[in-house]
Amino acid sequence: NQANTGFCIGYYGAPFDGTFTGDIEPLSVILARSNQLNLRKQTEFIGNSECYVIDAIGQDGKYTIWIDPKHGYNIVQAEVEKTGHDLVYGERMGDVSAMPITGFKFSIKNVKLEQIQGYWIPMEGDFFLETTRGDTISRTKRHHKRTSIELNPDFAKIGAFIPNIPNGTNILIMETPSIKYIWQDGKPVTYVDQSFLDVLDTEIEQLKTNVKAEPARPTEKKTEVPRDESAIITDKQPDTRADTMETQQEVASKSASSLVPVFLLIGLLIIGVIGLVVFHQRRRSNNAKT
Repeated sequence: NQANTGFCIGYYGAPFDGTFTGDIEPLSVILARSNQLNLRKQTEFIGNSECYVIDAIGQDGKYTIWIDPKHGYNIVQAEVEKTGHDLVYGERMGDVSAMPITGFKFSIKNVKLEQIQGYWIPMEGDFFLETTRGDTISRTKRHHKRTSIELNPDFAKIGAFIPNIPNGTNILIMETPSIKYIWQDGKPVTYVDQSFLDVLDTEIEQLKTNVKAEPARPTEKKTEVPRDESAIITDKQPDTRADTMETQQEVASKSASSLVPVFLLIGLLIIGVIGLVVFHQRRRSNNAKT
């Protein structure tokens, strides 16, 4: 729906291609699902053209279409009125949060047709739009003119549908507006701040340096005590144990102090890796949605 809405709103000539302002689906689909569809018995003239007149009423509103059978069965005039809970751009009128519009009218008039490569093509016309929001009524008149049309072109030769977007251009994906993308080599890619990567590289190198510089721990030597001197050693055991405990505490304190920066660097590394993983997971998810 977002893609269709973007086309209908972004391209002013969409009514000439069969998708009217206020709709996100072609007129053929809207007429086919109408609750009431009627072809008037009497034809009507629009300018010099004798036209068939079709009336349709359904969930999209009330439509009246004038079709010129002598000029490719093109639509040369149309009137649309949406009221109540009719659909406007796929949303129900009356739901203020989703669709604040309470009244909608659209019409096409003064259509000029030209024959191009054996086909009658609408090239020029006037579009009228009236929208009501509460007590406010907005009216718009727009004249749309096509300067030229080429039917069945060689798309590969003319390079059609190839986005001419420079690398590094900021890209917004509507489904994930909080994630920043840039255009790179013909597609959007997740943007990662280069300064963040530089800091991460520096921390990794520092971690490698600290690991290499940490000295190996000396092996402990056990001293065997002769059995006949056990009494003498027994009298001195309390002092010896105290000295040993103090020495162990000092070694443990020094080891803990030396490990603090190592653990800090490891933590930063883990955070950075997790961040990159999340970025790539979101990018894959968005690509899958697209």
